Amino acid sequence: MTNEEFEKRKEFILEQRARFAAGMQQLREVQAHTERVVTETEEIVTRFENKTREGSKELNAKFNALVDSQERTTQALRNLTAKLDRFFTERRNRN
Repeated sequence: MTNEEFEKRKEFILEQRARFAAGMQQLREVQAHTERVVTETEEIVTRFENKTREGSKELNAKFNALVDSQERTTQALRNLTAKLDRFFTERRNRN
């Protein structure tokens, strides 16, 4: 191998090594970016879960209040119907 061939191979190897190092640096940067994105996504998902949980609790409380109100209204209507029935029955019996 001549000096010239040796220098060409050496230059080729150094160039390949530099490309490899640059590629590795890019991979590190992409990996760091990916890790940041994953962390941010996890934080967003956690906040979403918490908000959804809070919203569900609030919705359940409102739904339960609505059901209770409906039950009270139904009972009040039953009581009113019973009173009206008694009133008209007593009125009919008097006549």
